[in-house]
Amino acid sequence: MSDTVLLYIILGFAACQNEPSHRVYLKQIQRVQADPQRWTLCREISDLTLQHDCILSAVPLIAESNIKQASRICQRLSHQRAECFFQLAEISQQSIFCDYTESFQLDCKLHLLSKGLQQGKSAAALMKELQLPPDTPKAWTAIYRYQLHQQKPLDLSWCQSQSFPDVCTLAAIGTYEDRLNRARDRYGYPCNNTQAPSSLAYVENPQIQMLIQQREDQCP
Repeated sequence: MSDTVLLYIILGFAACQNEPSHRVYLKQIQRVQADPQRWTLCREISDLTLQHDCILSAVPLIAESNIKQASRICQRLSHQRAECFFQLAEISQQSIFCDYTESFQLDCKLHLLSKGLQQGKSAAALMKELQLPPDTPKAWTAIYRYQLHQQKPLDLSWCQSQSFPDVCTLAAIGTYEDRLNRARDRYGYPCNNTQAPSSLAYVENPQIQMLIQQREDQCP
């Protein structure tokens, strides 16, 4: 082999070694998405954050058929470990994975709570299953918002009969603000269309009237 050919081989090898991490990341993540069991290819990415992001992309795909393997992969991560376990909790609906989400434990359990409510499970059973204290305000906010979401017209006075009326009232106001946002985006209410859609029906209440007035005051 001539010295020139040898030089080209050495230069080519060096170029491969110095390939920017983001290019390797894009290449490997495509391979991993096609076959998540090849997640170890992500280790070829020198940037640790990108490497773990690549591995994280494989976890939900692996978890669909092998939750234990996905859990072992999450354990290996030093970056995005909490997010990895959060995804496992969401996919499996097993709150045990929330215990590994660090500062996001409550958020993780609240996410499972909301998902369980949507599936028709009782609030009391979910609170017990998720080991949430019965007076957790954020949990009750999620419960009330789910229940209020189904109310048409929205009735804030309903909250006075609930266990935590103040929490419920705030949840009701948040629910109506969401409805106002959707009415603005879909129908141009109240600035471009003064006719309120049926989704904004409510039992007369000064707090809701104030919300509507505030939106009208923002119109050009």
